[in-house]
Amino acid sequence: MNQIHKLRYASVNIIIVALIVTLYFALNSEGTLPAMNTNIIYMGESDKKIAFQCTVSYNAAALSNILDLVNARGIKMTFIVSGEWAVDNKDMLNKIASDGHEIATMGMRYYLDGPIEDDIRDSISIIENITGKRPAFYFIGEKNVANTASACEKERIWGILCTVDLLSSRGGKYEIIARAKRRLVPGSIISVSPTAHLFDALPDILDLYANAGLSVVPTGEVANISNG
Repeated sequence: MNQIHKLRYASVNIIIVALIVTLYFALNSEGTLPAMNTNIIYMGESDKKIAFQCTVSYNAAALSNILDLVNARGIKMTFIVSGEWAVDNKDMLNKIASDGHEIATMGMRYYLDGPIEDDIRDSISIIENITGKRPAFYFIGEKNVANTASACEKERIWGILCTVDLLSSRGGKYEIIARAKRRLVPGSIISVSPTAHLFDALPDILDLYANAGLSVVPTGEVANISNG
């Protein structure tokens, strides 16, 4: 009986170890499941760059100030806009594009889920007509990844998530900075919103990245994908 007990104990240990190993490789360094679709990007491969992408749809109070700040520092990043916002803010969208920043789309209506091919297609057309450049990326956000991957493939556009969301609509300046400090991972795609608190925190965050030897770049650069 003692030998049988030992064999059972060893078998249980092997199973536990196998589960731990499986979970380790299934989770990335930030503790989130990686996207499994080949046309979905959630992280780059660079060891010296970090991508910064700003979602622009409704709470864009500090957008102009943020744009001035990154332009003054010579930083290029990605601005993800909804088609609705693009229609109502053509001059600002053109300025962002002419300043050399990457433009991505979140569809006509960022909150839409389910069948989204038409929504993606319409937003691509609007952004291209305004800026003269077809966006290469569609921001998935909280939408169903499998459904979105299929829609992106049909519309010939890359789906993007983010490695880290700084949750810039929650908390104040120092909470946002603290989140950035906890997630200093090269190759990460950082998502923010153009809020007043983010603007207050942004100089410190950019200094934080610079001191860590990380260059802030658009999503396409960290993912090695050309935008247009």
